[in-house]
Amino acid sequence: MKQLNERLAWMAGIFDGEGTLSATLTKTRAGRKRTKVGRPKLGVPLEWKDTYERSLRFEAKVRNADAAMIAEMVSIADSLGMKYRTEFVQSKNSRHKGMYGIAFHGKPRVRRVVEAILPWLVTKRPQAELLLQMMRRREEIPYNMGSLDDPMIAEQLSVLRYLNHRGIYPDGSNKQAPNQLSVLARASCSIGAISAD
Repeated sequence: MKQLNERLAWMAGIFDGEGTLSATLTKTRAGRKRTKVGRPKLGVPLEWKDTYERSLRFEAKVRNADAAMIAEMVSIADSLGMKYRTEFVQSKNSRHKGMYGIAFHGKPRVRRVVEAILPWLVTKRPQAELLLQMMRRREEIPYNMGSLDDPMIAEQLSVLRYLNHRGIYPDGSNKQAPNQLSVLARASCSIGAISAD
């Protein structure tokens, strides 16, 4: 039977080629509360209004047409006691195969999987390290202090989107990179130092 480290190295390779490591700001319904709308007249009750809040969501996922690949990832996650969600997405085109997937949602779950595979990541290593930095930054700021409007997190989100869309050059350079790469410059990426513009 394969050692756990070998299986995690394999899983890191799958994340490098097929996976997505992401963070997004989402608007979620926080509930309903009574509020004044305009200047209510005497005796008129306060109105109920939906309230919303923005939250930072972390996700690590892999989708592939090979069911055995996803089954092996499920087995590895089970052996480490990780929580995950599996899915199957049927293609609209009958000639194409459906896609199987495994997804880890939320800060604790994503942190566990990223920390487990980080030593073996290559192409997704900058994204993984940036996600961990974002999680640490998120924990440093009290929730009620407007942490989701924090300029550091906004910059990190911008860099993460760029990396997921464009990737990084093998020599570690930031050709065509936006000015926001100053965050990545502070990250200790094993691919090489990236200088900020």
